Amino acid sequence: MSCWFCTHGHTNRCIHGLAFGTQALAGGQAEYVRVPFADGTLRAMPDSIADELLIMMCDIFPTGYYGASRAISTFSTPQHPPKHNQSNGTSKTTPRTVSEFAAQPLDEAVFVVLGCGPVGLCAILTAKSKGVRTVYVVDSVDDRLEQAQAFGGIPLKLGRDDVPATVLAATNGRGADAVVEVVGNTAAMRSAFDLLRPCGVLSSIGFHQGELPFSALEGYGKNLK
Repeated sequence: MSCWFCTHGHTNRCIHGLAFGTQALAGGQAEYVRVPFADGTLRAMPDSIADELLIMMCDIFPTGYYGASRAISTFSTPQHPPKHNQSNGTSKTTPRTVSEFAAQPLDEAVFVVLGCGPVGLCAILTAKSKGVRTVYVVDSVDDRLEQAQAFGGIPLKLGRDDVPATVLAATNGRGADAVVEVVGNTAAMRSAFDLLRPCGVLSSIGFHQGELPFSALEGYGKNLK
């Protein structure tokens, strides 16, 4: 906990740290595990929470929660109507200032979650619990889609449903307001980009290992957040 990154709260980027599951440090699927610099990475387990629930806290629920929350943070609650000036017995609408053009209300936003594995399901639960009314969920596995639907998502199956057309119809042609991409491959990232409206929010938490499937110019042209 002495390097610049650790002292500023970025312990995941410690210059002395090692990655689990590599030749330098064995993985964590064992009865006992040696954890270097544990004071910056581990947290004590509360006695009040069952072990079965804590299993989800390794990187499954936190990742899904983070992905949905990052998108949700750009939206707002419904705004009040424009103010009226009542001086001199007259009533007129006061022009809006730049600060009064607030973010889109969350309950009016249309979200899409690409990938309904455990992390994707946690993203769906987070979005619904935070107040997102409309969450389309996309996958190719029926069991995953059924579970996503039970959590409040609207299922769209790859190869069966026309995902782009459905999203456009639900948004009056503008595109999804936010997409949470959980798959981690090039096709999914490109799909996320194409589904978004201009000035939409792309929250990608899939583990990508290749180049982005869209150019900087395309991102600029769409004003992605």
